[in-house]
Amino acid sequence: MDHKETSFINTRDDSSSDSHALLAEDGEGNRNRLFGVSSTSNLSSHKSHGQTLPSDRESLPQHISSQFLIEDGSSQHAPRFFGSTRCVVILVLWFANIVCYCDRINISVAILHMSEEQHWSASQQGYVLGAFFYGYVLTQIPGGKLAQRYGSSVVLRVAVVVWSLFTLLTPPAARTSLWALYLVRFGMGFGEGAALPAIHAALGRWVPVAERTRCVTFVTSGQLIGTVLALGASPLTARSWSAVFYFFGVLGLVWALLATWLLASAPETHPRISMREKAFIISGREETRQRTEDKRPASSRNSLLSCVNSPWCSLFCQEYSCSQHTHLRPTPPRPLPAWYCLILERPLVACFAALVTHNWGWYILLGWMPKYLHTLGADAALVGLYALLPYVLMFFADVSWGVVMDRAVARGFPVIAARKISQTIALAGPGIALLLLVMFDNPSLIFALSLLTVAITCSSCTHSGVWANVIDLAPAHAGYLLGLVNTVGNLPGLVGNITTGWMLEATGSWGSIFAVAVGVYMLGVIVFLLWAQARVLYL
Repeated sequence: MDHKETSFINTRDDSSSDSHALLAEDGEGNRNRLFGVSSTSNLSSHKSHGQTLPSDRESLPQHISSQFLIEDGSSQHAPRFFGSTRCVVILVLWFANIVCYCDRINISVAILHMSEEQHWSASQQGYVLGAFFYGYVLTQIPGGKLAQRYGSSVVLRVAVVVWSLFTLLTPPAARTSLWALYLVRFGMGFGEGAALPAIHAALGRWVPVAERTRCVTFVTSGQLIGTVLALGASPLTARSWSAVFYFFGVLGLVWALLATWLLASAPETHPRISMREKAFIISGREETRQRTEDKRPASSRNSLLSCVNSPWCSLFCQEYSCSQHTHLRPTPPRPLPAWYCLILERPLVACFAALVTHNWGWYILLGWMPKYLHTLGADAALVGLYALLPYVLMFFADVSWGVVMDRAVARGFPVIAARKISQTIALAGPGIALLLLVMFDNPSLIFALSLLTVAITCSSCTHSGVWANVIDLAPAHAGYLLGLVNTVGNLPGLVGNITTGWMLEATGSWGSIFAVAVGVYMLGVIVFLLWAQARVLYL
């Protein structure tokens, strides 16, 4: 079998005695190749230039990103994913998202019983749901900065402990006063706000670019499993709504204990990862790969999307890969500017627009769907079970679509096209479904549930769209950038739930609520298609 030769650059001077030990790390016992490295030609040529491999195996990961660059970007020598250390890390991050959304969503069903017990109005319920987001947006940017400075593992564990403790405090606070409950929900949001930036910071360090879409979509699909578990607990909620908060609060504390042993912020700091897998991850991170496709002919990079004389070229082609649009060739990556400069740059504005418009409709569906189905005749004790069906389908669609996009990119499909197509489906799909609900003033329960299932299932594509796109733009600063984007993106949580409660109390109609969401969705599609990019912009 022919293999591309691997280039060695910027290797430090040291003895070559451990070079063979490194080559012996090959899982098949071969000394001649490791990630396409030739022990004869490359090693001898490396020595002929007066350079040798580092002898300190523990210090090797700090330099290996500049030593093992596979020229064609292939992963044919990659360590298997299942059973690997990075697989365990991905699963731990996935469970973190599950716990996060269990604690976050259980109040959507519980509030039906809490409001009956405490006699809350629709607007007061909106304030209860909205209080979470006031704390949530405060820790997005600090969470990303802290993850970058102290490590994503530490920040994530602290965040889980904080929000789990506030989850445990929810039942006594609800029975004390509304203001006590507002404060507890604020505290929950304060803790959960640091979670997603920390998770994305970990993904930016642990996931090679070849596995990015599927890993990001799988980890974020934990949000859907958490939603399903929270909604599926509705029969228990009908018996004792406080028990749900106690159960999921304890579950978060258990996760934090397990993560202390299983999770590390980066492969460089993990105590049990193999040298072979560590080298593969570091050499596969995009900032070390330097987009080797940039060196290949445009025809080979765009094999699945011909753009000659196509009006869609400027929307769906990778900016630097189209021979018909040389004026779009990018400037080299640059240092990350200050946040007040970042928020004015078009690729970031596209991410802001995509997440804001997606979250406007998403939070309406997430927080108010049980109540909407209840008004259509669903039993209060079973409304959570009705509401969880769309999220089950969304989970399978989410993971499957991520795999499809990764395989398409591996075959030459432009990354920017994968991101834009995914985000268009995530916004236009729910918009069309909600538009149909507006057109039918009083739909049946089955018809409404079917359209809501379509809307929520299509929403899953946003994980292959804007969520993955944030890592595309700055892999080394993914946590901070996600914190910035998610801060702006969660503004609908601050005003959307409260506005929905007001509109529902004033009009008693869901049609106007859905109509506003449709217009917001369409705005997001336009901005993301025009301004999104999918290359490394910031180092």
